[in-house]
Amino acid sequence: MAASRHGSSDRTEPPRVRLLEVAEAEPAEDLLRRAFAPYIQRLGRSLRPQTFAHLPAALAERRVYGAFFEEQFVGVAITEQSGRGWYLDQICVDPSFQGGGIGRALLRALEGEARSAGVETIALNTAEMMTHLLKLYRTEGFQELRRGPPDHGLDAHTRVYFEKRL
Repeated sequence: MAASRHGSSDRTEPPRVRLLEVAEAEPAEDLLRRAFAPYIQRLGRSLRPQTFAHLPAALAERRVYGAFFEEQFVGVAITEQSGRGWYLDQICVDPSFQGGGIGRALLRALEGEARSAGVETIALNTAEMMTHLLKLYRTEGFQELRRGPPDHGLDAHTRVYFEKRL
């Protein structure tokens, strides 16, 4: 496992992943904003105040997972039920922990949660320019379904749509 700025290369324990509580909305939104700001900037946009407006409802519906490493909050994933599958609406790692395997561990933990819940597929998408994410998703068994414009229409950057059958 590669060392990150705060992670240790000799770390053997994966992060602890659990459902977040409604009371954890503020730290979850803070982490989402810090993690997504560089991504959104690369797309030529800036975060809007309403970008994470869905977070309180997602927390109340028990669809938000947090990753914790040595008691530090290091990752967030927001899921949506879609038929017999999950859509990963957002998944991110604290910028100071990126590159240390937290994202991979979070994906694997979510897959375990999904399997336990009888979920058949996990879908997600990312911008085509984020080649490091394309590689991660492919190495974790996600299959590319298609490429095309984003559904939200906020930018013109091509998205790559993935799915993993469980």
